[in-house]
Amino acid sequence: MSAAKAASTTTRSVLEAAHERYAMDDRQDFGDADRGLIAAIPDGAVREDDGRVSLDLGWFDFLGQDGDPAPDTVDASLWRQSQLIRKAGLYRVVDGLYQVRNNDIATVTFVEGPDGVVVVDCGSSVAAARQALALLREHVTDKPVVAVIYTHTHIDHYGGV
Repeated sequence: MSAAKAASTTTRSVLEAAHERYAMDDRQDFGDADRGLIAAIPDGAVREDDGRVSLDLGWFDFLGQDGDPAPDTVDASLWRQSQLIRKAGLYRVVDGLYQVRNNDIATVTFVEGPDGVVVVDCGSSVAAARQALALLREHVTDKPVVAVIYTHTHIDHYGGV
């Protein structure tokens, strides 16, 4: 792997101008992204049955902490968005509606009813789906799954979207 190159004068100029359009001092979106967190992804990873790691949230540590500035080669708004969507775990959206975010390329949503749980988009891997359900079972309810609604799972559904 080659070392990262410094931003060209043109790139730096364009990204600095773009940065001026963003309200980077407004930190509300970081609080919003944390709202409702019940439990983090165990060990920050998703593991297959044989123990192999299929997703390690540590892979995204290069993004730094919430609000750390973007490198001069990256649009500040995209960097910030990446910091926001890397947040992972089981979230309570409202009573009876829960999501497991960022343990897969999509969000798993659980709707708890009086007699059971409806799963909306169960993820794209067995390991991630199993982990999501285990988080719900451990922290929210052990009601049976009574239905699965599969709309579609792909990369544009992430971070609670």
